[in-house]
Amino acid sequence: MAQHQIIQHPMSVDEFFEWLEKQDQRYELVNGHPLMMAGASIAHDTIVMNGSRVFGNQLLDTPCRPRSADIAIKIPAGNIRYPDLSVDCGTPGNDAKSSDKPTLVIEVASKSTQHFDDVDKLEEYKSIPSMEYILLVAADGPRVRFYYRDEDRAWESRPIIGMDSRIEMTLIGVSITLGDLYHGLQFNNDLEETLVNGARPR
Repeated sequence: MAQHQIIQHPMSVDEFFEWLEKQDQRYELVNGHPLMMAGASIAHDTIVMNGSRVFGNQLLDTPCRPRSADIAIKIPAGNIRYPDLSVDCGTPGNDAKSSDKPTLVIEVASKSTQHFDDVDKLEEYKSIPSMEYILLVAADGPRVRFYYRDEDRAWESRPIIGMDSRIEMTLIGVSITLGDLYHGLQFNNDLEETLVNGARPR
């Protein structure tokens, strides 16, 4: 989502959550300062809602739960992020404002946030010990950059392109196609063919 910096004194995590309860807009905490989050496009919202439905169905009766963009992810270095969608495999209390054991995050990129999500947020999410999967999803066509840990816990990535392509996340028992994420969205056939035959996401 598009973002705008506002000036505040540096906040602790507890101060940020207390301050956030009095705000009408959505913010993240970045380097001690609130960062306002702007609204999303229809494509962006459709992808997030599809993901929530598919993950929710497949995670039913498991220890993991999908979380919306209203649930915070605490970054070890101190930032607070609100990904578009996440999966928590911990046991947070009913009044918790953040995930207990964030295991997957999904960020849907737009032109205004592509570099930010690909570099800054990506490295922050990678630093979370419990994190296993990161999906950076394009809003303008069926393409995902899929990050996952290998057997040595090092991060690997690969592009996933085309509506029929599948992403396997065995550690949480989820298997999805890009068609699941992009269901209900229409793209130019030439665009999808170009993506499948050679383009790479971001």
